[in-house]
Amino acid sequence: RTLAYASSGDFAHARESIADGRRSGLPEYERMELLYLEAWMDLQDGRTVQASAALRKIVSECSDGPTAEKARKVLESLGETKEVKR
Repeated sequence: RTLAYASSGDFAHARESIADGRRSGLPEYERMELLYLEAWMDLQDGRTVQASAALRKIVSECSDGPTAEKARKVLESLGETKEVKR
């Protein structure tokens, strides 16, 4: 549901859905994916500082996971190579 909202540009409902997911105590992988989606929405809204902070959090908390690899690539594209070391 969250991805559908985000894909259609309905970020308000997507963020509500993310908040619901956080309250339900999701597994680590799903929590990181939601954080990544939130960062993506922040980038779409021009909120680069917030997006970068979320992406760095993913890399620091889940450095070996697939979501961390995606986050590293986005950080690198933003010119933030210092935060993306493995």
